Amino acid sequence: MSALRTSLRGLSPQLKDELRTFFAFGILGFGTATIAPTVYAAAYLIIPFPRAAVIIIETLPALAAKLLVPHILAFVPRWLRTVVVAFGLLGASVAIDNIPPNVHPPVRILLTLLAAAATAASEVSFLALLRDYGRVGLAGWGAGTGAGGIAVAVMPYVLTYRWGLFLRSSVGYVYYLLAAMVLAYFLLLPKALDLRLPGYGDRSKADDDEDENNDSSLLLEDPLRDPTLPFSERVRQNMKLASSLIGPYMVPLAVGTGMQALVFPGITRALGISSSFEAYASYYAAYGLCFHLGSLAGRTSVLVVQYPKTKGLLIRLGLLTVIGVAMASLHFLAIPAVVFVVALSAGLVGGAVYSNVFAEAMAETGSASGLDREFSLGVIGAGETVGLLTGVVLGSFLEAGLCGWSLGHGRRWCHVVK
Repeated sequence: MSALRTSLRGLSPQLKDELRTFFAFGILGFGTATIAPTVYAAAYLIIPFPRAAVIIIETLPALAAKLLVPHILAFVPRWLRTVVVAFGLLGASVAIDNIPPNVHPPVRILLTLLAAAATAASEVSFLALLRDYGRVGLAGWGAGTGAGGIAVAVMPYVLTYRWGLFLRSSVGYVYYLLAAMVLAYFLLLPKALDLRLPGYGDRSKADDDEDENNDSSLLLEDPLRDPTLPFSERVRQNMKLASSLIGPYMVPLAVGTGMQALVFPGITRALGISSSFEAYASYYAAYGLCFHLGSLAGRTSVLVVQYPKTKGLLIRLGLLTVIGVAMASLHFLAIPAVVFVVALSAGLVGGAVYSNVFAEAMAETGSASGLDREFSLGVIGAGETVGLLTGVVLGSFLEAGLCGWSLGHGRRWCHVVK
């Protein structure tokens, strides 16, 4: 971290802080996107339970956390939020790393619930920071979560087929990710500044030197906290605010995520077999790589593209979802090149929906109080979890129906054991 900060000293103050913000949020996003799936994979819940049940176990505690945690943000200092979620993820990782793989399912379920809730809490906490870091922070977060999605899609195949390891072996990397997240927050992320202010780049060298000295201390403080307001009154204000966020932001985010989840991973096993891949694991990794590459590009596009309305993006994503389902229904349409282009396009448009929803929320709540903006950005993410839960569960049932359909029997990935 110190080497990176030293290399940035020759840049202008604004560009330097923007780069630090981008990379810091990128690290935070990557860790948030990869740690929980690593714990899930090590828990092996897919063995005793069907996929739909596993998704419910993984997403319900995340949804509960995303709906509840935003209410307490005003009463918890920023630094403490980061420490609490780091210890929660660390506890789940250490436990899953040390228990035998054949331990009773209730124990594995409990650890999965803990990891899901801690990850959701970290997502709420870091998204709430966007109130001060604007589009640069959002783009960095999108880059990190997009890259994390790529890692989650590809690493199981690399670990098991290429390196000959067990999925549980990946838990050891979680400790490094947690350390990187903590260092990124306390050492790399600059002081809380609104990077959208037009006069931000006019700071003097003395101001910049002062910022260097105050970065860590200001991240330990939160000048917008208002502990004098009773918790019950704060909750009432938040509930009123949340009701105004459902239609414009949470519903579009849920719909977009749900359609993405139908494309990937929803109906992947129902797609036609390709002789270019020796096993379903390699096909799944390639398909997921294309999807998340698109998502990475879409989530970072917020820095260069401003979509006037999210509705147009949702219509395009809906068309791509229909095409994806059609290719799974009629196996002769599932030409690998076309399938991967559709997956890439769906990820691209879906990522743009994600970034556009949060960009619109930041713009619309810019005149609100700091606490209201923080709550808004934190709670909107619940729409993503609702969409993920709905899309994957529907995709699981649709996939099962397609795999049981006599048409094309023996020509889908779900009809082979490898």
